Amino acid sequence: MDFPCTWRSYFKQQAYHLGIALESNGNDASGGYAYKDMVDIWKAADATGSDLIGQWWATETTYVSLLGTDSELIKITLPVATESCIKARASYDRCDENATPSEEHGAKEGACGEKPIGIRNVVVGNLQTNIEENKNLVAAMSPAYDFVNNFDLTELQIY
Repeated sequence: MDFPCTWRSYFKQQAYHLGIALESNGNDASGGYAYKDMVDIWKAADATGSDLIGQWWATETTYVSLLGTDSELIKITLPVATESCIKARASYDRCDENATPSEEHGAKEGACGEKPIGIRNVVVGNLQTNIEENKNLVAAMSPAYDFVNNFDLTELQIY
């Protein structure tokens, strides 16, 4: 089960190059499902004890609601994300019904797992929230936000 075409997904590239014999048969151009439909499918699989393979993320309420049940989601580990893999990911309009298999599959070098969520996103988000919600003039005048936002060290370079 793949994400809707308007969301970022490398499912087709990963499945094709890693020899994972799966496809998503949703209603949108990429074969993905709308978010609401995905949640309904997870719930139906849980209620009926059916097997299901799909993409999801650990902090979402559906994932959390299935923890400790017979339908608890199990992470499948893909090859580790590297800078070269991230750069080699397929880049095409997933909502384009005329996308070719070559565009969808991209290069083999782009078939890896997700990169870690960076602390930069958390820091920049917290600084921005502090500036906007608290009308914090000291924070607004500080060069810290621009410095952190423009800092060019990726999460993958840390590992």
